[in-house]
Amino acid sequence: MEGGIEEPGNIDQSTMSKRQRKRLQKRQFFVEHRKIKRKEKKERKKAKKRKLQEEKETEDGKEGVSSASDNLANNKEKLSLNATKKKFKSMNSEHASPLRVAIDLSFDDLMTDRDIHKLLKQIQRTYSMNRRADRPVQLYLTSFGGRSKTILDEIHCKFTSWDVHIREESYGDVFSQEDVVYLTSDSPNVLSEVDESKAYIIGGLVDHNYHKGLCYRLAVERGIAHARLPITRKIGATENEGHKKTGNEARKDVNAEEETDESVEGNGEDPNL
Repeated sequence: MEGGIEEPGNIDQSTMSKRQRKRLQKRQFFVEHRKIKRKEKKERKKAKKRKLQEEKETEDGKEGVSSASDNLANNKEKLSLNATKKKFKSMNSEHASPLRVAIDLSFDDLMTDRDIHKLLKQIQRTYSMNRRADRPVQLYLTSFGGRSKTILDEIHCKFTSWDVHIREESYGDVFSQEDVVYLTSDSPNVLSEVDESKAYIIGGLVDHNYHKGLCYRLAVERGIAHARLPITRKIGATENEGHKKTGNEARKDVNAEEETDESVEGNGEDPNL
């Protein structure tokens, strides 16, 4: 009996009419065909399940290969970044340069707060580049105590922890006059080489040319040596073209004499810093 129906093979057909036998044969065909269909359906389900499993394993394999490839690429990138990333070096390290570079901060009263903020950003960038240089120079901030210091205090800048020589005195009280060379683009003297025994001064003044030539005039009045960096020679221009260089670019080129692969970009707004 299957599904409440007696199997056709167990029925005595001798007493059945011709019509009943046809009906029985039809029923017998239906039962046998249903068994076959059920078997085929079961096989299809198994085959579908196997296919899905194989597809999943293939997909997992691809993801595993892709993930491994991505991890390898990421590891290579990290190694490359770590290899190129330079460690901070102190001015007191054995690799440090004895060259002294000072930023003269005695011009706060000639600048607006907005320009002082620009100046301080340039100083922060200069400090950052010097920390990453192979041979960091001895970086000084002189005449530090005016509006520049007040603004740094207001923005909670931890400048006291900087690896910088910070002095409230003017550069004239920090260095001997014989050692001082004031870098200004207005000087007729071209700096042909960097003397590590000298102290090079850069005017911390963002003035948009309102006080053009001020640093040069002050150097002349005080009897201090002055010079301009050989910018025109380096870029292939003639000296008569009168190329002026910003103080921020000046710091870059002085540092480049010690470390050629380090650079600081000026913002083009500042003739002295």
